[in-house]
Amino acid sequence: MTSRLQTLWDASVRLEQLAGQESMPAAQRMPLCQTCSQAAFCGFD
Repeated sequence: MTSRLQTLWDASVRLEQLAGQESMPAAQRMPLCQTCSQAAFCGFD
């Protein structure tokens, strides 16, 4: 496989693992709200 295909395959395997978990793993919040085009409609921030 090419490097790009291998990267995509690895990501799909990781997504499958995450989908099978009972709870979400810990993650850092990404500061995207200021640049998001949907910020006015979201209510998240």
